[in-house]
Amino acid sequence: MSAGLAVNAASHAWADHRPNLRRLAVALGKRSYYDMPGGAGSYALDQAWHLGWRVISALIISA
Repeated sequence: MSAGLAVNAASHAWADHRPNLRRLAVALGKRSYYDMPGGAGSYALDQAWHLGWRVISALIISA
């Protein structure tokens, strides 16, 4: 369980430092999506990142 929680904490810490997600979006060619008006793109990317890593963390915990 500790490993899964550590993965979850590390992924959250990385993503919650906003420049990291912006650099990822730019590297993947999604700069215009990230820069959508009102922060909609950055918010959606942030939520998708967290959801994906929660699934990975849950799989680690359940193993």
